[in-house]
Amino acid sequence: MKKLTLNERIYGVSILWKEAEYNFAYWDKVKNLNWDEVYRKYIDLAINTEDFIEYYKLLKSMYALLKDAHTCVDLEDYENYVFAPKLVIDNIDKNLYISKNLGEYNDIEVGSKILKINDIDVSDYLKEYVFPYTSASTNHYLWAKGAKELLLGYKNDYVNLKVLTPDNITKEVNLERIMLTRTDLKLIKYNNLHSIEFKKLNKDIEYVKINHFMDKTIVEKLKKYIEGIVYCNGIIIDIRGNRGGNSNIAMDIIKILAKKPFKEAKWKSYKYIPALKSWGITCDFEEGEFEEISPIDCKKIDVQIAILIDNLTFSSAEDFLIALDSISLGTFIGDITAGSSGNSIYINLPGKMYAQVCSMVDLYPDGSEFVGSGIKPHIYIKKGMSDIMGIKDSILDKAINFILNNREYKDKTK
Repeated sequence: MKKLTLNERIYGVSILWKEAEYNFAYWDKVKNLNWDEVYRKYIDLAINTEDFIEYYKLLKSMYALLKDAHTCVDLEDYENYVFAPKLVIDNIDKNLYISKNLGEYNDIEVGSKILKINDIDVSDYLKEYVFPYTSASTNHYLWAKGAKELLLGYKNDYVNLKVLTPDNITKEVNLERIMLTRTDLKLIKYNNLHSIEFKKLNKDIEYVKINHFMDKTIVEKLKKYIEGIVYCNGIIIDIRGNRGGNSNIAMDIIKILAKKPFKEAKWKSYKYIPALKSWGITCDFEEGEFEEISPIDCKKIDVQIAILIDNLTFSSAEDFLIALDSISLGTFIGDITAGSSGNSIYINLPGKMYAQVCSMVDLYPDGSEFVGSGIKPHIYIKKGMSDIMGIKDSILDKAINFILNNREYKDKTK
């Protein structure tokens, strides 16, 4: 186990304070937070926190106070310290359910509602052991992300779960927190492994699942896929759980879909001029907007486009929606998005930790906000127990019906 010196621990807290003090974009959303008092408090805590993991949690809790999902602390070698049972947890109206049993535990049924963890009511457990270390810009994202990280721990021990099975049987199970592979972590936290997936649904509807915008190859893959479509009634683009990435990749995707120029989000950021501070003048914002983006010359398909979204649609995936919305391209179906985007400054910390501070306010092209609230769907529908059980996909089914009801379906077999 790593051990940081006293100087390293104090430096870690100090650099986090400094970078947020000068670069954080959303001080207006935490007006009641006295950042200097936080600094003094966390210096004292750091001095008395010698255990590496406890210190890491300390730094996470410091940045969680800023209530911004793009302002957080993490570990470079995360998988070497984070342990959990192989279960995927999902949130429905602040009730947490087991949605996948990756560990194939015989005594755990998918669809079981988690009642208690280590004899603590699950909501109280979240408030004490999960939420204080979770950076989130909205309450719905806090719960969605909290569900994914509910069972994560920092040592090889057991977690006791009290659950209510789908057959209304209450039972308790003891599960070992084990070291997870990167594949396990992706499935538990994001429920996917691939950058992009394609398939044809019934009724000649094309389905594209984009799990993140971190892979440049997805642009060419999508272009080739569309070029190969002979006929379709509509396209469903699923960005539920999309954790963002590079907004340029997101815009390149829209260049393929769009027939006319579109707009990216506007932005603003604090500008700091020392001379103005010496005169008692507070910092102002620098505002900017990007030029319209032109679509590329490629095959276009004149069909209904449905975009599937949820509480875990995040960051550049939300920028993707804003650009689509600027030209009314696509109908958003599902649940409200995470409500967090922006450009982050990255900070290296002692002990192979790193942090990021959101330095830019992201806005709609007309200047209206979505950070701190989320992007609303045009057609609202949330997942239910049938989705948890894997019986159906309510949001996808809604999108299929929407496409068929808004475009004449031609049965080619007749």
